[in-house]
Amino acid sequence: MREQLFEILDEMGFSFEEEEKDPARDIDLREYLSDSHLMVMFALQVEEKLGVELDETILQEDNLQSFNMLAEMISKMEPAE
Repeated sequence: MREQLFEILDEMGFSFEEEEKDPARDIDLREYLSDSHLMVMFALQVEEKLGVELDETILQEDNLQSFNMLAEMISKMEPAE
């Protein structure tokens, strides 16, 4: 799931060094998804590419402070019908 989310962020124009992708190193997504437009773009890409439906609680600021936590939450979601 982490790799898929990194691919989505990469497609949005954000690049990460390999050491930043290390699971032991967490990323604060609030630094990247700093405005509502970017957050909506990210959510739409996640839904489209991963086949899940995100509700507004997933993208709350508290959940965006930890890339690892967000990836775990999304990985536990059932595919959208």
